[in-house]
Amino acid sequence: MSQGTKRNWVWTDGGTWIGAFTVGSALFAWAVLSLPVDGAARGALLVIGIVAIAAACLFGRTHAIEHARLPSLDMTPRTAQVREVRGIQDADHPYEHAARRIIVDYAGADGRTHRAWLGDLIHETSIDPFTPGSTWQVHTFDDPALADATVLLAAAHDDVVRGGFMLDGVAGIRGFSSFHAPAPGSPFLHGKRDFAG
Repeated sequence: MSQGTKRNWVWTDGGTWIGAFTVGSALFAWAVLSLPVDGAARGALLVIGIVAIAAACLFGRTHAIEHARLPSLDMTPRTAQVREVRGIQDADHPYEHAARRIIVDYAGADGRTHRAWLGDLIHETSIDPFTPGSTWQVHTFDDPALADATVLLAAAHDDVVRGGFMLDGVAGIRGFSSFHAPAPGSPFLHGKRDFAG
């Protein structure tokens, strides 16, 4: 793993942003408490400031994940078999209702069978062929430690409509999903994401 990829992990890790929120809030509270203002104004400043710090930390983490350099990709297409198709639990984004998460099994470079999430969130208009047992070409990450994390649908399936992407267990990212308007083509390949190596 390259040093640049390791550095990304700091910014994609939720703990970093919780720490930033805690330190930022404490420093802001100390600054506000030292101001010569009355109690009601001080309370309003504290609430507004802490909400702003929380929003900045949330934006910072989301931005870091969406632009993180991902580990190097093995461009050898591997055949994956759909194991399970799931909807998005507790969907609150308009595009979430139409996106589906998929679990696949595939034979890795080590010759063993691995189970991983498909990083592409398939839109409901393209989901019908993704039945359990159907096979698809995927790309895996070069790092064997990521064999059971996430795989990406190969360029051969660029006609499939995606509703976003999901990264789990890659570059320090846990359970992150990003939703967008339905469109064909990979949200990762063709220069859309930066890969190490």
